[in-house]
Amino acid sequence: MPESITFTWHDVAGEARPSPTTRKKLVEWKQDVETKDPDRIVDHVYYLDFLSDVIGYLQTEYNSHLTPFAEDSEESRKRAGLATKGD
Repeated sequence: MPESITFTWHDVAGEARPSPTTRKKLVEWKQDVETKDPDRIVDHVYYLDFLSDVIGYLQTEYNSHLTPFAEDSEESRKRAGLATKGD
């Protein structure tokens, strides 16, 4: 069964927030495990795996965007003579 979640960046709040549909879906997923029904636990493992995949993908994407900034920062520190030991 295909799943999707949506987060939206809010300029006013300055943070990403789940869409109303996603918020509802996350509550439903949590309720599935709280029922302690063994058949629903299997679904919960599926949901957790899905969320883990999403978080892993986004973390990789986040890190890839940070890398150029980290390299620029380190290069700037070296030029300024502020490089750390071991450089």
